[in-house]
Amino acid sequence: MNSLLINVDKIIEEGIGLEAYFIIHCIYTNDKDLLFNYVNKCKKINTNVFLQLESDGYILIKDRKSDNIYYELLSLTDRGNQVALYALKSLSPKSESNFDEFRQCYPNRVKKGAGTRPLHTDLKRCKSLYDKLLMETTHSILCKCAKLCHNEAIRSNSEEYMQNLPTWLHQRNYMIYADECENLNIDESNSQITNLDAI
Repeated sequence: MNSLLINVDKIIEEGIGLEAYFIIHCIYTNDKDLLFNYVNKCKKINTNVFLQLESDGYILIKDRKSDNIYYELLSLTDRGNQVALYALKSLSPKSESNFDEFRQCYPNRVKKGAGTRPLHTDLKRCKSLYDKLLMETTHSILCKCAKLCHNEAIRSNSEEYMQNLPTWLHQRNYMIYADECENLNIDESNSQITNLDAI
């Protein structure tokens, strides 16, 4: 079971209750056990809560033929995923490993004259900015955008002018590449980018 902080303001802004958000959280984190423990030890969640979430466009209930709700038939819509991203900040150790993985997508050093220049400065601030960006986008998109930014700098022979990582994160420069990332397949092992439209 994971620990989390909930942005209650976001839940209120969306107009959904805590129980409804709890369902979104369990689907988003794929934590079936947490949902079952709540239902078995606290109280049964009214079917209407699930139906309202479906009606409001937060979840999909696949092949529902009765009033029973089965976890395996639940999935989040894009809107449900966005609410989870904005309203949920995970405190699990995975966040640290994800940050380390993200850092590998952005070059650590670049050439500067006869030497090199470090880009991964002020890692504490970088981690804080990375966590903040996860409230509006995903780890995967940040990684893809960082790789795309680096590949573009290599292609244009401007790698030495790349921003320090805290600046890149603070200025939310992933947004420059976010739309492109939807049409790209980035090989995680060697950072090569293949445009799916060009195949």
